[in-house]
Amino acid sequence: KDPKADGSPLTEADLAANKIICEGLKKLYPTIPIISEENKAVPYEERKDWECFWCIDPLDGTKEFINRNGEFTVNIGLCEKNKPV
Repeated sequence: KDPKADGSPLTEADLAANKIICEGLKKLYPTIPIISEENKAVPYEERKDWECFWCIDPLDGTKEFINRNGEFTVNIGLCEKNKPV
């Protein structure tokens, strides 16, 4: 459980979920870029003109996941023209 920059925990589950989700989306939608909490940040200058992108938080509520209380989610959103669809 390594901490993220904001001090919240980062687990193997975060990284594994991120890898599975990103690989699956790249395979199904190779032309749509991905922004994920667990990936390296994409500079604004590169992403500012994206018409469409995936926004992912592979394990939202890592502390809850660690505590096994069921209070976590996997978030995958498609955004077009900066709005979720």
